[in-house]
Amino acid sequence: MRFHVTRKRVIIGAVGTGVIALIVWSAMPDPTEVETARATHVALAVTIDEDGRTRVMDRYIVTAPVAGRLERMGLREGERVTAGQSVARIQPMPIDESAREQLAARLAAAVARERGALAALTRAEAAHEQAQRELDRRRRLAAEGAIAAEQIEQYALAERARFEEMEAARQTVQAAASDVAAARAALPPATGEWTGSAVDVPSPADGEVLRVPERSSRIVMAGEPIIELGGTGVIEAVVDVLSADAVRIRPGMPARFVGWGGPPLEGSVRRVEPSAFTKISALGLEEQRVNVILDIDDCPPELGDGYRVEVEITVWSDDHVLAVPSSALFRDGDKWRAFVLVDGRAVLRDVVPGQRSSATTQIVSGLDDDDEIILFPSDALADGAAVRPIPEVNR
Repeated sequence: MRFHVTRKRVIIGAVGTGVIALIVWSAMPDPTEVETARATHVALAVTIDEDGRTRVMDRYIVTAPVAGRLERMGLREGERVTAGQSVARIQPMPIDESAREQLAARLAAAVARERGALAALTRAEAAHEQAQRELDRRRRLAAEGAIAAEQIEQYALAERARFEEMEAARQTVQAAASDVAAARAALPPATGEWTGSAVDVPSPADGEVLRVPERSSRIVMAGEPIIELGGTGVIEAVVDVLSADAVRIRPGMPARFVGWGGPPLEGSVRRVEPSAFTKISALGLEEQRVNVILDIDDCPPELGDGYRVEVEITVWSDDHVLAVPSSALFRDGDKWRAFVLVDGRAVLRDVVPGQRSSATTQIVSGLDDDDEIILFPSDALADGAAVRPIPEVNR
């Protein structure tokens, strides 16, 4: 039997083929719409962000040297005082021989503390001079090319730490001298005759009044706090971080202070305290936290004691890394993976992530520059699935 090709048969065959193709095409699923982004080289900084507070570096709690009637306080918060200036007056109560011996012992203890403070100051001054000499030697070696210039930062940081210790020792000497003066003023004459004159309570250092617990005249006991003073000019910040984050923080790391009501401020980490403490989180969970002490560069005068600040501590940074939005990566067993858009298909790739910020992750391997990756991949997305990127205008 011979098969004759006619025009009618060709037309019927073409129509049939088109119908079949239309049926197959209509049965195919529509491409999934996805959001995409490009893998690009960017500057990446990894920070630890926490809320903190400011505080005066040198704080003094002035206590009553004797029991008696405290006269009404004339000083107010924010007023400046100088070392040795009278900040309060106390009319002492009559004392017996036993109380007098206690005051004499207190004077002797104050004198001993003053001698110890002077010895500590001498050691601190010697340590600072040694740190200065060591820094000068290292700078000369760096200028000759004998050591790397980066090592100078460590010696400069050590010299600064020794200088701050020396200044703190000087403040301690001033405070000890004020304690001696207050104890000596409270001690009655050796004859046992008490004149009944008021005792002036001196300021231990230059500074300003931070807090007056009670302004009215009242009876106070020896050792009772009567006024709180802050040293001059130096404001630091303290922030408590998770112990897991604290191990990544080192002295000298840069920090940024925002959210305090003014422009961002720069600073650095001075010290990570060696002991942690337990704190209950907002969710009721116990957390181990560690205090980190930070210096504020060019602290503005309007930033005072106890102010809230948001602290960003930079623990790692690089000016040129391949990075993608963190939302493109997902965990699959023990691997990290991402979908790359290739010719309208989602292609699964194994990737090795590096450092991670709040929204961006460094890619060590697995992706190339300018790869178009799929963001927020769903569990239903499979390798090789047809996808269509959502236009930027519709995002």
